[in-house]
Amino acid sequence: MVSFKKIAPPLRRGIAAAYSILMLVALCGLVSMGVDLGRVQLAKTELRSAADAAARSGVAGLATGVTQAKTDAAAVAAANNCDGSPVVIDQTLDIEFGTWNDATRTFTLLTGGAQSSANSVRISARRIAARNTAIPLVFARVVGRNTCDINAVAIAKATFGPGWGFTGLNGITVSNNNYFVSYNSSVNPNPTLASAGNNAILGSNGVINVGNNDHLWGSVQVGPSGSVDPGLQVTGGTTQYTSSLTAPSMPGWTPGANPGGISQNYTVTTSTTLPGGTYWFTFFNIDHDLTFSGPATIYVNGNVVIDSDMTAYGNIPSNLTIYQLGSNRTFGDSKANKVDIVADVIAPGADLAMNNNLTFKGVAVFDTITTKNDAQFFVDEASGMGMVAKQIQLVK
Repeated sequence: MVSFKKIAPPLRRGIAAAYSILMLVALCGLVSMGVDLGRVQLAKTELRSAADAAARSGVAGLATGVTQAKTDAAAVAAANNCDGSPVVIDQTLDIEFGTWNDATRTFTLLTGGAQSSANSVRISARRIAARNTAIPLVFARVVGRNTCDINAVAIAKATFGPGWGFTGLNGITVSNNNYFVSYNSSVNPNPTLASAGNNAILGSNGVINVGNNDHLWGSVQVGPSGSVDPGLQVTGGTTQYTSSLTAPSMPGWTPGANPGGISQNYTVTTSTTLPGGTYWFTFFNIDHDLTFSGPATIYVNGNVVIDSDMTAYGNIPSNLTIYQLGSNRTFGDSKANKVDIVADVIAPGADLAMNNNLTFKGVAVFDTITTKNDAQFFVDEASGMGMVAKQIQLVK
């Protein structure tokens, strides 16, 4: 007996092939949603972070001027990656200056010379096909989609006022070969004199005395009785106010438990990394190098002794804020050499006393400042006290 295999008619085979093609297209679409969509969402997050950072940096730069704000914003954007490439913002098209109204939460655009009165910066970061920077897709090409445009908008606002820089309320005395310069920690957290800027501020109600070859790359601000030694080589100007420079508002002493349960009478006895958090000390002695693994705020109701390096998390001064409370306090060690400090210090009742080769990055307010030779003070323009941008906040 001869058996015959049943063969599907050509029409049915054609329909099956068509269904297979449709299912393949649908499958590619689903894969695209899983792979390409994930890539796009990650890129959006990265672009938003870059826009936020650029807006903060740009509004901090407004303290110096619109040009500086544009330069800083573009530099910080480029320091961030989106989909594996540095973020590029057009300084003409992507950076806008305006005024931010907290009550109505609105941004009013300013143009031309009016930009100098801006209190906010709006950054539009774009990865779009029109600039040949759109996010490339892989599986979506099957359904005719080669790229995806993404955009991110951020607005940062600053409150402006006279800046602190490095201030010795009742006097500053330095010896030889000292420099007061500026930098922006959000752009370059590891400055040198070669990379430093000329936006530093040095302030006092008393006499600013110098030795030989001392430099201020920036400006001086003094109270009505203040004066500046003519030997100080100043690149900017001197502002003499009709009222005294006043100390910042200080917090109260409301001590709590320290992270890790460390004592309020604390000495760093070996190279140490402390966790971020809030600390309360009645005596603080940095006898060996001290770093932090996260942002920290330190309240000291007593003296601070520094014989070794103290470095904020990420080498960013604003990640380590030190409030030294009370009067007739001391900060430092007049016999200590080659000490590096990265922090913002508010100690209006303390005398900063250091020996040779001090490097201090951040901003600080002391009662007096006294150092000897070869000190380098780097005023951080990104700090809330650094220039005249007192407070910076992301509002959108």
